[in-house]
Amino acid sequence: MKTIKEAAAEYAARTDKANAEWVMADFTAGVEFVQRWISAGKELPPIRREGHLSDSVLVKLKTGRREVARYNYETERFNHRERVFLKNEITHWRPIELK
Repeated sequence: MKTIKEAAAEYAARTDKANAEWVMADFTAGVEFVQRWISAGKELPPIRREGHLSDSVLVKLKTGRREVARYNYETERFNHRERVFLKNEITHWRPIELK
């Protein structure tokens, strides 16, 4: 797997060699945006149009473990396939796929 720096350099070489430094900086900023963790204490995953669940998101637990879960707006808990996490067990979340 390529590093972010290697992928940025390849992208810059393919798209705009004359402005490679700027292209690489923009590429890196985009990567940082999609990799950011959102504090569960400040913001919850958006609710889907139908029902009361969010899309599946990657969650970070207080223990440091990471799991895939959905936020249930009726029970105010994160649902995992094997168990339920209380809101205070989750420190951060991030989308699995940005749309």
